[in-house]
Amino acid sequence: MARRPYILSQFLRLLTRYQFRLIAKKYKGDYRSKHFKCWDQLACMIFAHNRQESSQRDIDRALNSHSAKLYHIGIQQCPKSTLADANEHRDYRIYEEFAKSMMLRPTANMQVLNCPSTTWTTRCAPWMHPSFT
Repeated sequence: MARRPYILSQFLRLLTRYQFRLIAKKYKGDYRSKHFKCWDQLACMIFAHNRQESSQRDIDRALNSHSAKLYHIGIQQCPKSTLADANEHRDYRIYEEFAKSMMLRPTANMQVLNCPSTTWTTRCAPWMHPSFT
């Protein structure tokens, strides 16, 4: 039986890891961190957001319950205190700049349609609204 990749790993493949590393290097996000890098923190936060977890304890429990699958998803298992320290000490501008760069990047799945606002279709991404200025 053929195995398909996990949905989260498919989603993480859409993100450009090289560009994220450049931004993390610019803000020294991985400075003095040995194991839990900025990319791992981003993947854990995306995982938590998709599961709608509301606390560090919930995130830790969810990650530990899927510990055998984390390698295939692209996440490293980390203790709750490590994730809390990373959330507290890492610069938020790393993730802000990366999110802005991803919003500006067109992909094959998000086609920019030159259509009036009355016939706006769901295939357009919400941040790609045409400017009428």
